[in-house]
Amino acid sequence: MTSEETAAESGSEMYLNNVPVVYIDNAEEITSESSTQEEGDKPRKPSNVNVKDLYMKYLQQEINYRKLKMQKMTLEMKLLEKQLN
Repeated sequence: MTSEETAAESGSEMYLNNVPVVYIDNAEEITSESSTQEEGDKPRKPSNVNVKDLYMKYLQQEINYRKLKMQKMTLEMKLLEKQLN
């Protein structure tokens, strides 16, 4: 039995690539309860949110985030080169 299987059975938390992975023992119960609760909800009015615009904003944020990440990596590379010299 692997450590992942052990963690899955115990309902504990693991780390995969430094990201916490939580296994829930009663996941099926939780999803079935939430689906029955939705059936009793009142019908919702249509939203005024434009999904395309919302997605475009998300993509723009993602682009900006990656630009900043690249700038950080460039600065780190320069710092490492400076330390080597």
